[in-house]
Amino acid sequence: MIRKYMDLITNLAYLFIFFGGVAAIVLSIIQAKGATKDKNEIIKNQEAKIEELEETLKEKIKFIETYISGGDSYPELEILSIPSNSKKNGKMFFQMANNFDLPIYDLKVEMYDYDLIKLKTFKALGNIDHIKPSDLQKARIISFQETAIPPRTTKAGFYSPEVKECNFYAKLFTRNRITIEKITVMNDKGFYYFAYQLIDEKTGQTLKIFYSQEISEKAKNILNNRLKNIPNNLEIKFSE
Repeated sequence: MIRKYMDLITNLAYLFIFFGGVAAIVLSIIQAKGATKDKNEIIKNQEAKIEELEETLKEKIKFIETYISGGDSYPELEILSIPSNSKKNGKMFFQMANNFDLPIYDLKVEMYDYDLIKLKTFKALGNIDHIKPSDLQKARIISFQETAIPPRTTKAGFYSPEVKECNFYAKLFTRNRITIEKITVMNDKGFYYFAYQLIDEKTGQTLKIFYSQEISEKAKNILNNRLKNIPNNLEIKFSE
């Protein structure tokens, strides 16, 4: 239904842009008839206005197409809060964020406890990593879908695991792309620090790396190494 309305809006936008341009040209021609300017100058002015209209139309069409598709925007799982001291009984809270000026469409998120997956995988059938479906189900932390997330919008509080040292692997599917998010949380003498990395699945390009506040360079280096140990593309097969 949303896509149907978007197509209708797009067609109307094209129509208004077209008629607006035609009206401007017609008005200019009418004005030119009563002018005393040289004909060649009039023709030159009209050609310039037509070229300007074409460029404006191209820009409007590109903006509409980008808005409908979501462009280069991507979602990210943000850690909303995490207790700073292990002596406090607390939980980690996540939120889903769209930090772009364009909407995100057809969002689907699957996040897994990578440590549990690593523990439960085994080699089989050509030395390929396999996992039991029941174990993969236990490792799934988040399974989330949304038709659209508006620009500069967050959805919070849908996940709150017990705070501990851990590693997560997530795939974030959207209309335009698949983004991999690797998340790591470490305990440094009773204080928890975290980092997450967003990667474009198709190109392998790092889109963003984020660290918790007030983190030392030593802790940052440890977190970087932990992120490197989480694969960019987690490929495992099911086996009983």
